Amino acid sequence: MKVPARLSRTRRAALDCAFAVRVYFNGGRLLFLGHVALLLLASLLPALSIRTSQKAVDFFWLGFYRAGGWFLLAYLLLMVVQQAVNIANSHLSGVLADRATIAAEEMLSGALDGLKTFEIYETPEYHDTAFVLRGLGVRLAQASDGLLGTLTYLVTCVSLVLLLSSVSPLIPVIVIISIIPQMIFRHTLATLHYGGLIGRAPETRQLDYISGLMSDARTMCEIRFYDALGALRSIYRDLFACVLKRELQVAEKETWVSIMLTFSGWLGTVGATIVGIHYLAKTGTAPGSILMLLFGVTQLSSYLGLLVDWVGSVLSFSFDLDRLRTLMVVARGQATECAKELPAASRGVPDTSSTSRVCRMPEPRIERVQLEQVSFRYPGSDRDILRGVNLVLTSGETLAIVGVNGAGKTTLARLIMGLYRPTSGRVLFNGRDLFDYDLDEIRRRISCVFQDYGRYLLTFRENIGFGDVSRISDDEEMLRALAEAGGADLLDEHPLKIDTPLGSEFGGRDLSGGEWQKLAIARALFRRHDLLILDEPSASLDPEAEYALYMKFKEMVRDKICVLISHRFTTVKMADRIVVLDEGRIVEEGSHDELMRAKGLYASLYEKQAARYMRE
Repeated sequence: MKVPARLSRTRRAALDCAFAVRVYFNGGRLLFLGHVALLLLASLLPALSIRTSQKAVDFFWLGFYRAGGWFLLAYLLLMVVQQAVNIANSHLSGVLADRATIAAEEMLSGALDGLKTFEIYETPEYHDTAFVLRGLGVRLAQASDGLLGTLTYLVTCVSLVLLLSSVSPLIPVIVIISIIPQMIFRHTLATLHYGGLIGRAPETRQLDYISGLMSDARTMCEIRFYDALGALRSIYRDLFACVLKRELQVAEKETWVSIMLTFSGWLGTVGATIVGIHYLAKTGTAPGSILMLLFGVTQLSSYLGLLVDWVGSVLSFSFDLDRLRTLMVVARGQATECAKELPAASRGVPDTSSTSRVCRMPEPRIERVQLEQVSFRYPGSDRDILRGVNLVLTSGETLAIVGVNGAGKTTLARLIMGLYRPTSGRVLFNGRDLFDYDLDEIRRRISCVFQDYGRYLLTFRENIGFGDVSRISDDEEMLRALAEAGGADLLDEHPLKIDTPLGSEFGGRDLSGGEWQKLAIARALFRRHDLLILDEPSASLDPEAEYALYMKFKEMVRDKICVLISHRFTTVKMADRIVVLDEGRIVEEGSHDELMRAKGLYASLYEKQAARYMRE
């Protein structure tokens, strides 16, 4: 995934700076203006302090103690003012940084929310991008604050240049020339650092995952029981060694570049100081001027160095925004110039509009879903998960999808939901291509119990209400959905009822696997729907609870479309129609009785499962 590089790196970095400052400004306009005013004041203080100290030393040297005392007092007052301004700036910077961090995280969330189909979530490139973008908000705040700091550095540098020019114009010229190689080295450092970060992202993600396994109570019990902790540590050490090797390779290069960076700055400082002392020695100037020269050259070199450091920070931040733009381009479904992406991002939500015409669904409900020659493969793969699937679903019918693991059952369900876009073929809703509709509107009419359903360590309310957040305060409907899912007793003996927190990690109630599954089912039933998809809805339930639940489903979906994916044939055989998937194709279709008479793959799978139950 790459964004077309239509803008030069310099121009793109400038746009990124403008974007960062706009986010900072939106965090609080009065705070921002106050911060800028104090920064400008702070930028004038170094040159004033140096000039004041020079005057104090010169007057004391010449014997004018009264005048020297006044300048010394002014110098001390400037020190107090500088400390007060620094404290105030630190406070304002912290407040604005917190607000900018929140804005950046919302921007990232908005980019992800703009993804209309979710195949990208299955790619390692997406996970690498998400890993690298962790902490984007903090880096955006740093870039914003750094840019404002740079304005003060520039003002400070100009004032110091004027001050040193009073000794000799050659002095600031030497220091400024030394900055050119420093900027080149800083750019090289930023490129090396970010390249190393991207290069080791897959292994670093694995390290994070394994570290989580070794501290997660849900996995540690099994790991300790099987005495697998040592093996896990061995994997961790091997990965760590790999990551460390890559880090050291980059660090070695960074070290040499850093040495050259420091040396070039040192040369400028020493050269300017030698020229200044030589000039002052010839003119026989008072000691205060020598003091001014030493302080002035040192501070000018220091502030110019800070400017160079900030350039490196902007480049790193710009690389981050490149990754974020990639997500935005995917969300839009078309390449867009970066300059057009940033205004959308500054509002916290990317522009996910498409050039294609999107129509609203005029029909009151989903009556018919049809798949025409649908094939699908995941991004980056050369193997079709589904091939040439033709299927019709009609209102009032329950369709079961069966097949061995890896046959493509869940992928087929996600294509029906519009979570994936077919590689070829079409999915039609009421005779119109699914992707001609507003997908958000279509999905509001679909509900699903996912195979890998979420276990949200929040409250019962959020766990059920996420099914339809517009009605998350409707307690009556939530309780109805929970009862229909067979979980009415979950709230017993809890005074907070629907607002009871879940998960021992946060001091809440622990639930069993079956109880979590009931919550997932309740979440699906809480949503008003025309199409219900059940992907292994009863995997954690016992057969009796499963049978009772399925009979409820049959009653609830009698005028809707229901798609059932299950490995339990006792449930599947009650469906109106069954399709059998094998290696991505529909190989059989019919009722349970018809398929048993055909003595094909379905009958074979059914008989094997029945025989296993008999043995048990």
